[in-house]
Amino acid sequence: MPPSPLDIPPSAPAAPINPNAENPPWTGIDLFIAAVAFVVAVFVASVVFLGIAVHAGAGSAAELAKNPTAAIVVPAMTLGYVVMLAVFYSRVTSAQGLPFWNTIQWHWPQGYTWLAWVGAGGVLTIALGLLSHLLPIPKSLPMERFFQNRQAVYLMMFMGVAVAPLTEEITFRGFLYPLLDRGLETMFMVRRQLLDAGKWLVLVAAWGYLVHRLAEWPGLDRQIAQMRSVLVALLLFVVIGVLFFMRWLRGLRADVLLLAGLGLCVWGMMSRSIADRTFAYATLALLGMALVLGGTAVAGALSSVAAARLGRFLAALATAVAFAMVHSDQLADAWGPLLVIFIVGLMLTITRVKTRSVAPGFLIHMAYNLTLFVGLYFQSDHLRHLEKVSQ
Repeated sequence: MPPSPLDIPPSAPAAPINPNAENPPWTGIDLFIAAVAFVVAVFVASVVFLGIAVHAGAGSAAELAKNPTAAIVVPAMTLGYVVMLAVFYSRVTSAQGLPFWNTIQWHWPQGYTWLAWVGAGGVLTIALGLLSHLLPIPKSLPMERFFQNRQAVYLMMFMGVAVAPLTEEITFRGFLYPLLDRGLETMFMVRRQLLDAGKWLVLVAAWGYLVHRLAEWPGLDRQIAQMRSVLVALLLFVVIGVLFFMRWLRGLRADVLLLAGLGLCVWGMMSRSIADRTFAYATLALLGMALVLGGTAVAGALSSVAAARLGRFLAALATAVAFAMVHSDQLADAWGPLLVIFIVGLMLTITRVKTRSVAPGFLIHMAYNLTLFVGLYFQSDHLRHLEKVSQ
C-alpha cells in the first residue's frame, strides 16, 4: 500500500536544495491543508454566528449574509485563525516531532530591542499615511462598513491588534516565505525546473484568460456567466484531484502536481472577478515572467549564489503580493490601498529575511495596526463621530 501523501518526507525534494536557501520541514501540502481548514472553520462559524445574530434581531438572514457585521465576521475569522494555527502546530509538533516556535524561526528580540521594532511599526504607519495622500484612495472602502459603532470598532481593534498580526505573520513569514525561498532558489539552479515553471506560467495565463472571458461572455446574464466560470474552475479542480490520487496510488510523488493545479484553480477563481485592465496587466506580467524563466533556462542554470539572491528577492515579492491579495476584498481591489498593503507586506518580509525571525515582523505588524486604530480614535473624536472615517 503506498504511503499517504502527507507522510512523504518534506525534506527530500526532487532536486538538491540550494545550500543558501531556507529548508523548512513542511511542504506546500501542509500549507494547503491549513488553508482548507481555515476556510471550512470560517464558513461553519459564520453560519453559527449569523444564526445567533438573526435570533437576536440584528436583521434578516439574507441581509446579514450579504452585509455581515463585525459581530459575525470577527468571531468567525478568529475561530478560523485558531483552527489554522492548530493545524500548523499539529503538523510541526506531531507529524514532524519538532518544537514549534523554534522551527518557524520565532526568536524574541533580546532586552528592550523589541521597543525599537514597535517604534518602527509606528513610523511605517505614519510614512505610508503620508504616501497614501499621493495615491488614488477611494472615498469609501468595503471594510469601512465594520466601523459603524463603538462595539464594532472594539471588535475590529481586537482582530487587528491581538489576532491578525500573530496569525498572519506565522502564516506568511513563518510558513509561506520559507517554502517560496527554498523552491525559487532551487529552481534557478535546475534548468529543467526553470523550463517547467515557464510553461506553467503560460498555462496559468491562458487558463485565467479563458475563465475571465467566460465570466464576461457577451449576450449572457453576468450572474450566469460567472457561475459558468466557477463550474469550469471546479471541474479543473476535480480533474487535478483525480490525477493526484492516481499518482499517489502508484506510489509517485504528487505534491508538486497538486500545488501547480491549485495555482491554476486559484488564479482562475480570481480572474473571473478582476477588472479588465487589472487582469490584462496581470496576464502580461505572467507572460513576462514566463519569458524571463525560459530565457534563463536557455542561457543555463544559475550558480548557487546567484540563484540565492534572485530566488530570495522573488520569494519576498511573492510573499508580499500574497499578503496584499488576501486583503484585496477589504479594499475593493483599488490599486492605491493595495499598493500600501503590498509595501507593508514587503517591509515585514524583508524584516523576516534580515533577522531570520518572525517575531520582529509581528511587533511591527501589531504596532502598525495599533497606530491606525489610535489615529481612528482621535480622528473620530474618541469614537463619537465615526462618520468622519470615510471623509
